[in-house]
Amino acid sequence: MRVELQGEGGTSQSKDKRIHEVTLRLHETVGVEVGPDLNNMERIPFRSSAAAMDTAVPLFTGDKQIEFRDDFNTDGFVYVRQTQPLPLTLISAYPRITVNDG
Repeated sequence: MRVELQGEGGTSQSKDKRIHEVTLRLHETVGVEVGPDLNNMERIPFRSSAAAMDTAVPLFTGDKQIEFRDDFNTDGFVYVRQTQPLPLTLISAYPRITVNDG
């Protein structure tokens, strides 16, 4: 679904907008990709550099704040996917949006 944002001038549906940050609320998850389309996905890191490399990455529950690389467009889609045999439970997604009202 397209992102909806109510502004001073009404709906943002037909206006140019740019999503510049997304917060994903996750539950017992590891190995997620996010992006503006399926050809431009970025993997979200779950392992810190201080973690031992000989142990599995623990499941994560909480919020992951991600810088979102997209241009201004009228759609404002956020794609989230899992391409590995690992758990993904997405509770919600909170985008930060700039709307061009001009």
